[in-house]
Amino acid sequence: MAVPEAQPLPQQQQMHQQQAAGHQLPTQVGPKPSPAYRVVKAIIEKKDDGPGSRCGHTLTSVAAVGDERSPGYMGPRLLLFGGATALEGSSAAAGPQTSSANSGIRLAGATADVHCYDVLSNKWTRLNPVGDPPSPRAAHAAAAVGTMVVIQGGIGPAGLSTEDLHVLDLTQPRARWHKVVVQGQG
Repeated sequence: MAVPEAQPLPQQQQMHQQQAAGHQLPTQVGPKPSPAYRVVKAIIEKKDDGPGSRCGHTLTSVAAVGDERSPGYMGPRLLLFGGATALEGSSAAAGPQTSSANSGIRLAGATADVHCYDVLSNKWTRLNPVGDPPSPRAAHAAAAVGTMVVIQGGIGPAGLSTEDLHVLDLTQPRARWHKVVVQGQG
């Protein structure tokens, strides 16, 4: 039984013709160039809606909720939580840095703010979730689990927050914080 021969694609035919004619084929070295980006001016209707300057916060991508045609639909969004709004100290202090607790830069003005950026409408909104919120913190970890955001750890006014775990549920009409009690050895 004869096996049909694979027909080359037009692009492959052109490459073979160029090779036969002695032309140098273009080769791409290294990673592909990044796509072009453009500056987007986000909409902030009320002063408190925008997150403002901060560091040590998390920005977590959350999937859309519901059907696009339903009234309760929420499109894809970015959720910003916490962070520090100020720095204390100086990394440019004279002399070498020591291990003293009073040297270097420290985070200050830790917050428990929740801001939501709607990707489709290009709009920031401050959320005021109900429930049991985490303490103000920066340098924490956050992860999206479906339409919920899990917050763990960080540094706040009371020091390290290593033993608490909070979940922000975004499936309700009003966002709700839940404190998760973790038992046993980690």
